[in-house]
Amino acid sequence: SKGTCKIPNIDFSAFLFAPHVGFTAPEVFKENKATPMSDCYSIGCTLYHLLQINNTGKNSYFINVGDQYDKASYLDEIQKQKSSEYVEAKFDKFTPRSKDLLEKILVTDQTERVPLQEACKHPWFDDPRILTLDYLEHFKEKELQDKIEFLKRFRQVLKRFDSKITLKRILPLLASYLNSEKLS
Repeated sequence: SKGTCKIPNIDFSAFLFAPHVGFTAPEVFKENKATPMSDCYSIGCTLYHLLQINNTGKNSYFINVGDQYDKASYLDEIQKQKSSEYVEAKFDKFTPRSKDLLEKILVTDQTERVPLQEACKHPWFDDPRILTLDYLEHFKEKELQDKIEFLKRFRQVLKRFDSKITLKRILPLLASYLNSEKLS
């Protein structure tokens, strides 16, 4: 359904070689073995990529080795990732919450990486913008009184959204709801 991310199989990260090497977990390169923790790392790379585009407008990868499969360059980048200066430079434009979440997911050693179930409970997901989008995805199913209370607070939260998100995501969701309701 809309708003739900579905991963087709458990070894998702193993298939990311084709789209871009920068989404692949270190253990996949080192041991040629993908695990659920590898998937968590790949999801973290995806989140980093999306936040980077949103915050800077630049198309940048966490592990930046170009578009070609180059194991040596990738492993060099992984070594650099262990330094605090590297990580600090990568996350300098992010909010403290998103930075904290990414620092827990994008860990080179998979035994120290936070599991996906725990990552999903991170306070970053409590951001009013994320909660608002989630609420709007399920707006039709909500009770009338809940909708009224939501709309009373909605104007304040709406100011925090980028205008592109407002025009491309929020307004179409509300318009869809209004089109489906019989207004009397």
